[in-house]
Amino acid sequence: MNNWEDLHKKYMFDLLKLIYSSKYGNLLGFKWWTALYFFYKLPRFSTDLDFNLTKEIKDIFNLKNEFQDFLKKSFNTEKISIKLDWKLKNSFRFLFSYGWEKK
Repeated sequence: MNNWEDLHKKYMFDLLKLIYSSKYGNLLGFKWWTALYFFYKLPRFSTDLDFNLTKEIKDIFNLKNEFQDFLKKSFNTEKISIKLDWKLKNSFRFLFSYGWEKK
């Protein structure tokens, strides 16, 4: 891995620790490629974190905005975005944008 990937991996791991130590942790199930990368050392680097909601939430937009504000404040950055994945019901995707990543 290069320096960018090492730093990105650290940010993703820090974000996971923050999520699962917050009030949001019991609402989110970590999934897909990055989960396999962290838990099973799958040799595939990913640039996002994917989660499913573990409970049905009536106002998913409010939760998304509240959670995104919490993360931006916690990391002191505006460069974290959360996208709702409409292909899969109740699915979140977290994307980091640092402004200097590889193109």
